Amino acid sequence: MKLLSISFLFFCNNLILNSTLLFISFAFIFLGHVPISLAGPRIEGVTPQTASEQPTIFYGLQQLPPPVRKTALQIYQAARLGDLQAMREILEMNELKPMVADRYVSDIIAHWKVRSVDGSGLDILAKLVAILRAGYIKVKNDRYDTLYLWPYFAGIPLNSLTGRQRVELYQLEPAAKAAAMLKTGRYTGARLGIGGDGTWHFFLQPKPRPANSDENNRD
Repeated sequence: MKLLSISFLFFCNNLILNSTLLFISFAFIFLGHVPISLAGPRIEGVTPQTASEQPTIFYGLQQLPPPVRKTALQIYQAARLGDLQAMREILEMNELKPMVADRYVSDIIAHWKVRSVDGSGLDILAKLVAILRAGYIKVKNDRYDTLYLWPYFAGIPLNSLTGRQRVELYQLEPAAKAAAMLKTGRYTGARLGIGGDGTWHFFLQPKPRPANSDENNRD
């Protein structure tokens, strides 16, 4: 009888412990404390693939699936025209706005204006145009079923670039920044990702450097 009582108490303790752990797990989910691996793209974006795994690089928008092409074209046209209002409408088409920083940003246009060199936000739009003119790759991983990533430099090791591709990197980035990236073999510039269903997932940029930085003053 005593052994039965001990067994019953042990069973009850386990039940209480498991219930507590389950409650804590649900609390983390509902309160927004989600593990970082589930929280969308980090600021550095997609991990570059190895040289043996390099994906096909595409240019232009014609080969994109219709939903992806539609979104990319809308972004490109609004950015090329410098139309911030049209860009705001595109940003708000998603159920969740695209990720533009390593934290949630409610007003993306205002955020871009703060980051802008002259407060207009137009230089950010110019960067979007330049990125969408660059080549892109199709990425599949645990985070995204299918992702179209611009520029392709963000998804491949830079030490594998051909001469032509190095020129394309120098066209996209200031010379000093491009040279530094080539030295490390890793692209650290802005990148844009659109899902296979046309959802604009992110437009991530490196954190701005001080205005008197030597690197910012060199072309």
